[in-house]
Order: sequence, then structure tokens, then C-alpha cells
Amino acid sequence: MNLTKERDETAQTFLNEKKITSLEELKAKLGTNVRMTVFRTLRRLGYLSSYSHRGQFYTLIQIPNFDELGLWSYR
Repeated sequence: MNLTKERDETAQTFLNEKKITSLEELKAKLGTNVRMTVFRTLRRLGYLSSYSHRGQFYTLIQIPNFDELGLWSYR
């Protein structure tokens, strides 16, 4: 299996279990220190970033269920 596919599967599994994560956590999980590697992986999977907290939290697009006002919160 190639590294791109492995990273995609690792990120997918990690985010499905954890629901939200930070860039630093994703870098550690994917075994890289390069931000762009993480963003390329997230782009392939389809992601959302938080509106608050300077956009530092990430989730996959299929995870959140938005309310009637278009808001979603976690914990």
C-alpha cells in the first residue's frame, strides 16, 4: 500500500473515532512534521475547520450533524 493511501486511512480512522482533532494531533498521528502533508490528506478526505478557536480544530465533513441554525458543537 502506498504512503498516501495509508495516511488517508489513518486519518479517516482517527477522526471517525475522535470526531475532532488539532493540527498537531494529526501531524503526530500521521507521522509528519509538515503542515501541508496534513492539509493534503484532509483535502482528499473532505474536512471542516472550526469557526471559533482560530480554526484550529478539524473534522471530516460527514461527521457533524448541524442544527436548524446551521450550528454544530462538540462537548
